[in-house]
Amino acid sequence: MTEKKQSVFETLSKIDVSNHVQVIRMKKGPALKYVSWAWAWNMVKSKYPDATRKIEEYPEYQYDKNNGRWYATGQMLDYRITPAGCEVKVTVTIQGEEYSERLYVMDMRNQPVMQPNISQINKTQQRCLVKALAMAGLGLNLYAGEDLPMGDISEKDEKQAEAKKKTNTQQQQAKKPANKQHDNSLGANAEHYKALVDEYAKVTGYSTKDVFDEVKNVMNSHSDYEQLSKNDKLKESIKFVDGMLKSAKQMKQEEQAG
Repeated sequence: MTEKKQSVFETLSKIDVSNHVQVIRMKKGPALKYVSWAWAWNMVKSKYPDATRKIEEYPEYQYDKNNGRWYATGQMLDYRITPAGCEVKVTVTIQGEEYSERLYVMDMRNQPVMQPNISQINKTQQRCLVKALAMAGLGLNLYAGEDLPMGDISEKDEKQAEAKKKTNTQQQQAKKPANKQHDNSLGANAEHYKALVDEYAKVTGYSTKDVFDEVKNVMNSHSDYEQLSKNDKLKESIKFVDGMLKSAKQMKQEEQAG
């Protein structure tokens, strides 16, 4: 009997993203849970190397105050300014199937930003990529009840995620050395971070420079990252790379087993 081939959605929806969830704390409304765009894209490309993404482009229009009319500049922009705010659209193509999503540039109160800067637009495009990947199945259940409604999360899923988080916390605490002050020092964290980056580079074949640059880009996309101390920045980077390393090792094991 021929084994039925799994669809893209069936494959991606079975991937456990619980160890890669990040949270944006909003000043108003619920916190937004999302998966790092770098991890999400790396995961999808590992499963479907032919996957592509496209950021929608729109004709640029400017307003002429002299005659009170809008005119086309002939340039194209990868975002669209409307009277209601700025929005972006990202389309992901996996095995010939397109998954498109739109997302507006929002502030920390979940309100549209009427005149966003290029950094805000870029971050929104990254989040929109994750949203499109969620429609393809990756991390779909994270967004229930939030401003990025991409599916439902059952009570069983919540309990499993909470239990796993508790188990991971206990395991991490058990691994900590007795001298906590030394373990959390700036120098120790810097060495730990470098060691993780070196190991991740060896596992994936990337250069350490590319890994450092990618982590820096991801960390800088967090709205509160710049307010952290240098040591806290290292801790956040360590958590991110550690998660990426575990995923890379898991994928390599699956490839070898397959």
